[in-house]
Amino acid sequence: MPDSKDDSRTIGGRLRSERKRLKLTQRAIAMKAGGAMQSQVLYEGNKRLPSVDYLLRLLPLGADICFVLTGKRGLGATSDDEAILLDRFRAASEPLRRAALVVLQVQP
Repeated sequence: MPDSKDDSRTIGGRLRSERKRLKLTQRAIAMKAGGAMQSQVLYEGNKRLPSVDYLLRLLPLGADICFVLTGKRGLGATSDDEAILLDRFRAASEPLRRAALVVLQVQP
């Protein structure tokens, strides 16, 4: 089994990577997703797999579940620039999101 610290080769490692990208502690992500911190520790340590239900509860937090499951970023994001743009868009305030859509000539 790959080392649990290898963020690219395991679901637990990629889950840890996503949590860190979202700037959340294990306790914070568990609380926000309605889980227990000990479960998050087990997931990230590759001792247990997260349920589909748990992964779906991470979506509203901005987690890239496609990345967690497959190691590939985003549904359709094909470059690092696109992934960065999507991350920044998700983190932006609602007015800034609307302004970005106007600049990109997309109806908000």
